[in-house]
Amino acid sequence: MLIVLVLAGCGGAPIDLTPKPNQDHAVEIIWGYLGAKSSLPEISWRPMTSCPNGEPGLGFDDGEGKCVAGLYNYSGGFAIIMWMNTSFHETALAHELIHAWQFKDKGIADSTHSIVADWHQVPGINYNLQDFGL
Repeated sequence: MLIVLVLAGCGGAPIDLTPKPNQDHAVEIIWGYLGAKSSLPEISWRPMTSCPNGEPGLGFDDGEGKCVAGLYNYSGGFAIIMWMNTSFHETALAHELIHAWQFKDKGIADSTHSIVADWHQVPGINYNLQDFGL
């Protein structure tokens, strides 16, 4: 069953709660790479769209007027990620799951990406996903 919601505050575009094929495997790889101990956040997907308000690039409104390819909602404990119609390593999945891991396992809300060592893991995670064809 396809579940589509309209998310108020994020441009009103639909989000899709239906897992993508092999999503469980991709998330397992990321969570394992990070050594995460907490439960996974809910993950939903947005269709690939152009940035709102005439901004260049692809993305969606984060509710604060910024064009993003993904976001992690600290208060709700869920991630919304734009599906690029390709592979997980080309999405913001690893990035948003790092936000979730930091918050859930470390108690840190690093919305400014100040913990550089954590963010330097994104390329390695994405290479790992790519090695698995994800």
